[in-house]
Amino acid sequence: TVIVPTGVTPDNTLSLDNPFDIEINSVGNVAYVSDIDRAAIITLDLDTGARTLLSNNTTSVAASNIDFVTVKGIVLDADNNRLLVVDSSQKSIIAVALNTGARTLLSDNTIEVGNSTFDLYSPRYIGLDAANNRALVLDGANLVAVSLANGARTILSNASIASDIELSSQSDLTIDIAGNRALVADLNRNSVIAVDLNTGVRTVLVDSATSVEGIDGFQKPLGIAIDPQNNRIILVDWWKRAVNAADLTSGTRTQLASASGANSLFTFGTGSVVYDPKHNRALVIETYRDAIIAVDLTTGARVIFSQ
Repeated sequence: TVIVPTGVTPDNTLSLDNPFDIEINSVGNVAYVSDIDRAAIITLDLDTGARTLLSNNTTSVAASNIDFVTVKGIVLDADNNRLLVVDSSQKSIIAVALNTGARTLLSDNTIEVGNSTFDLYSPRYIGLDAANNRALVLDGANLVAVSLANGARTILSNASIASDIELSSQSDLTIDIAGNRALVADLNRNSVIAVDLNTGVRTVLVDSATSVEGIDGFQKPLGIAIDPQNNRIILVDWWKRAVNAADLTSGTRTQLASASGANSLFTFGTGSVVYDPKHNRALVIETYRDAIIAVDLTTGARVIFSQ
């Protein structure tokens, strides 16, 4: 069964230029990609890979009160019909309406927000903790909570909170709703760190000491996503050019796609990953090729989904 395209998509008037993060909207059968060089959010059709523009600075969008500079992490806030976008240059969190692409400022350092105790310095990736009505943002060695009600910023976890491991060089995060924790990929520590959503206490879920089944492809975790149907996380390893899985309970690692074969993932070129349950695949950002690679989670086969 062919479940993904096998070549570049035909709408080359809207190419990917330095894509950074990817998020999925299964209900809408689309994915969203943040594109740094275009300063834009691009929508991808999950069946065809066709690209359409959702929001950028060249299109006048009613109700917008902020332009993009350097878009990075994105997350879907489905209850509010919007994306939450990190702009690292502006040190801000921007809301983008899904129906119009209108951009509004949720939080930044230029506005005094009630009860804020932290200013953003180098924000990158973002996750949604809907149960607590907040977004979680990776900023240096800090995991920052941003209220969805008023944009107030507080520290959820950093070195000031006693724990057996400190955050070091975080590369991505995802929210494990069932486990009431954020899962953070940390490049320097070669680990996936679990952060309790109530206390901010950190524990190691996956590292080099975690049990392995089959081939060990784990070394430098970058992109991370939850696959709840199989009780696992999906990890992109940019050092070994592999896509791996780790059990959410035990941390046991298995390799899903190796570095060999067609459309292998380039060293240092891979980035974010998202789980696509409808097609049983992972969609991986391939920065060097300005492409999205689809990885079949049963066979490990890879095809270029959109480029």
